[in-house]
Amino acid sequence: MHCGSVDETWRTISDMTAEHQITYIDLKKVMARTAKGKTSIYQEIKAGTFPAPVKHGRLSRWIEHEIDEWCAQQALSHRGVASEIRPRRRQSTPQSRLSGQPIAA
Repeated sequence: MHCGSVDETWRTISDMTAEHQITYIDLKKVMARTAKGKTSIYQEIKAGTFPAPVKHGRLSRWIEHEIDEWCAQQALSHRGVASEIRPRRRQSTPQSRLSGQPIAA
């Protein structure tokens, strides 16, 4: 049985939630939708102002509706409209700036 490529698998993965179907998109599609480059996207992720990707091994994929919400928020903010749509910052383990090792709680 052939399951297809990893990219095909990621594109077809979907989980039903109470609100909508979750679809994953790759960096190329994120860049096309946001008109941002790779470096800019990752800088904004680090700053907590852009949705973080979901990691699966070496692959990074973004949840489509999070990117759509981010784009909508940007359009509203450029028009001077306040919005409550905010990218969710992924929880991560605090790390030491010097060693990069996790900080014990």
